[in-house]
Amino acid sequence: MTDEAAGMLQDWWNKEPRESNATVRITDLVKRFLIVLAVTNDKLAIDRDLMTIGIQFGVYQIAVREMFMPVDSFSWTQAFENKIIAVHQKHGPMTRDRCRKLVHPDRSPGGFGEFLKGYMNLVHAGVLSVKGKTQRASKYGLK
Repeated sequence: MTDEAAGMLQDWWNKEPRESNATVRITDLVKRFLIVLAVTNDKLAIDRDLMTIGIQFGVYQIAVREMFMPVDSFSWTQAFENKIIAVHQKHGPMTRDRCRKLVHPDRSPGGFGEFLKGYMNLVHAGVLSVKGKTQRASKYGLK
C-alpha cells in the first residue's frame, strides 16, 4: 500500500466516530477487498485509485449492515438468540419445538443449525430455564 493510500484509509476511518456495530471489522473487509482488486488489476501496490474504490466499498458495507442486520446482531446465532428472547417475552414459557415454529428458522439465514446453537446458548447462559413440562418435553421460559 502506498503512503498516500494508507493516509486516505486512515483519514476516512477517523473522519467520524465509529462506535456502531455496523462498523465492526469494516477496515479488514476493505483491506481484503483491496488486495483482490490489486491482484486482479496487476498492481504491485494499492494506490490512490484503488483506495478510492476501497473506501466506497467500505461505505457501502456499513450502509448494508445498518439497513439489513438487526440492531444488536452481527452473527446468525446472535440474531436467533434475539428472536428467541422476543418470542419468549411475547408468548411466555413454551417447548423448544413451539419456539422453533414461532421463530421460523427455515426463513432466516443460518437455518436450523444456528437456531439450535442460539437456543442452547440461552439455556447454558441461564437466560432460559425450565419452567414446566409437557408429556414429551420441557417448557422453557425467561428467568
